[in-house]
Order: sequence, then C-alpha cells, then structure tokens
Amino acid sequence: MFQSIMEAMQPVITAIVKDLITFVVLGLLIAYGLLKTKILSFIKNEMLHRIASEGFALAETNFKELGSNGKYDKAFKYTSEKLGRFRIKVTDDEVKAAIEKACLEYNSKKKVEIKKAS
Repeated sequence: MFQSIMEAMQPVITAIVKDLITFVVLGLLIAYGLLKTKILSFIKNEMLHRIASEGFALAETNFKELGSNGKYDKAFKYTSEKLGRFRIKVTDDEVKAAIEKACLEYNSKKKVEIKKAS
C-alpha cells in the first residue's frame, strides 16, 4: 500500500522539485543582474572621479595663468574627452560635480599643509 502511495505521489514530488529548482535559478539570475548593475555603476562612478581628479590636476598644474573658470573649462574638456574614449556616458552635471569635488579635496589638503607649515 505504501508503495502505491509513493508511486501516486512521484509526479507531484517531481513537479515540486522542478518548480523549486526553477525558483532558485530565477532568484540567482535576478541577484546576478542586480549585482552586475551595482558593480558597473560603482566602476563608472570611480572612473568619473579619478578622471575628473586627473583633469583638475592637469588644469591646476599646466594652466596657472588662467583664472578659475579657464582651469575649470580645461578640466571639463579633459574629463569629458577621456570619459568619451572609455565610452562612459555621464551628464555634464556629473562631470561638473566630480571636478568640484576634486577641487574641494585639493583645497582642503592645501589648507592642512599650510597649517602644518605654520
């Protein structure tokens, strides 16, 4: 009798196991997609800030005769062109913010160095 019950339940158990496997695989695919998006976003953001820092450093070092607006324009051009070469798409506001951040970090370090020298 137990044997006949198990034979009758076999298709149901098989269907449940298949559905569980499908659910787990679907969950893994969703997790992979979310993780991939987060990682790519992090890399894009990191690249933006590093390149903006490079652009700011270039402008600060090579274009001392220009005012702050001229230096900003040079840093913006450098950053935009380099991001374009890497096919990283960001808005002008994001580039501006990254350059401003690099400028603030530079100025804060400069102030600390001046205080230490005093």
